[in-house]
Amino acid sequence: MSLIHNIKLNYKLKLLDDLFKEKSFDELKEILAKEKKDNPNIYFQLLKNYDAKFLKETNYSDFYDKKINWLISYDLDLIEIISSFLDFYFSKFAPSKFQNEYYLKVLSKELSYFSSDFSQINFEQIIKNSSLFQTIILLSTEYDYNFFQSTGAFFEAKQFNNLFTNPNMSNSFIYILSDPFLLFKKYKEKFNSSEAALNEICNFNNETNKYFSKSDDNKIFEDVRKSWNVNVKSWTDPNVINSFKGLIVRYEDIIANPEENFVQILYHLKQSGEKIDVEYSIVREYLDGFQIPILEKNSLSNKETKIIRSNLDKSLLEEFNY
Repeated sequence: MSLIHNIKLNYKLKLLDDLFKEKSFDELKEILAKEKKDNPNIYFQLLKNYDAKFLKETNYSDFYDKKINWLISYDLDLIEIISSFLDFYFSKFAPSKFQNEYYLKVLSKELSYFSSDFSQINFEQIIKNSSLFQTIILLSTEYDYNFFQSTGAFFEAKQFNNLFTNPNMSNSFIYILSDPFLLFKKYKEKFNSSEAALNEICNFNNETNKYFSKSDDNKIFEDVRKSWNVNVKSWTDPNVINSFKGLIVRYEDIIANPEENFVQILYHLKQSGEKIDVEYSIVREYLDGFQIPILEKNSLSNKETKIIRSNLDKSLLEEFNY
């Protein structure tokens, strides 16, 4: 880092420190926006500093005038049933103010703007910088309604004073749960292997979901998914649900009663603080063309079922009737 760079950075830090303490957020963000345009690497260092110093504290929550709604599931394909509905609903309700994207795709686009020293965004980088990354996204977004999809497990990394997300920057989450036995069947057909399917459910090798950025020299971004047990337990924890305004929905229940569940999702967003109207007419218009997915029956052998059950958390299976 050059001497001139350090001088500029320290000058900006002193200037912005006072604005943070005074909570002059509009003026602060104007200066940051200009800095991003003129000196993107200094902008990155400023956000990194203030992420650690101020932005995780509840008394600075008003810094964020836009927040994230998370769509989470162990299997990314399962999010599609809610994602497609929200795409349709907001196309009628607020067509130019809505985005619904895979989180790592959005992150890769935003980080490509900076010449940072990240060779790849791996498991450790996601955990260490989660709130910094989400702040960068929220300060850049032009959308009022921001929905991000993820397969990541909720985490608390005390060594980095970081969580999967921070209440200051997140409005709510919706977690889509699905029958692990049907997931096993899906993965068995995909990999043509019972052993590989079991590993996909239990993640014995501690693998991550990987996203290859096309906008940044094929840089690899990793989702911290963990196993089905860990993933489900992390998001259905009562403290996480209460602290981050969570709604747990079973994929099977959406298929059985889509109207009731879609309306429930809209009311959850509204009650969580999103400024939306619940328009039944739009829900019914969507359902007129909605093709209900066929929920395949569990056709696993007794041996396969027994093996899966022996590797899954019995309390979770009982709680969610699997």
